[in-house]
Amino acid sequence: LESNEKIPDSQYGFRKHKSVYDCQIQLTTDINLGYTNNKITLALFLDFSICI
Repeated sequence: LESNEKIPDSQYGFRKHKSVYDCQIQLTTDINLGYTNNKITLALFLDFSICI
């Protein structure tokens, strides 16, 4: 999937060279940019751990 570019760069989970820390840095950067530019920043967190 990665070699065919089917997974977007914004997908961090279970990928080579992409960690939770990368996701946290991106989220923090986006929040700071929104704050600096007087923009509203929204986040959606979904937990699929108990899905069947």
